Amino acid sequence: MTGLRPHRSWCGYPNTLHSTCHLTVDRIDVAPGVTVTVEITQAPQVDPLVAVLVDRGGRRQTLPLAEQPADRLALALQAAARMIRHDRQH
Repeated sequence: MTGLRPHRSWCGYPNTLHSTCHLTVDRIDVAPGVTVTVEITQAPQVDPLVAVLVDRGGRRQTLPLAEQPADRLALALQAAARMIRHDRQH
């Protein structure tokens, strides 16, 4: 049982033995042939990471983010979308 850990509350593998907790939060089709996936992972003895994966034409790029940069990115995206929405309404 070395390397096995208690599950995190967000873990997508609640009934299996595993060493790394993982959850796909969302998949978003942002343009034809471009998908963004947001995931959380946590391996033993390391802090959890939010991964932003961009799949474009069969190629994948990953941006791993710790909690604070992930939170800041989320706030920036939300603020940008709000600005666009506000501009459209006026």
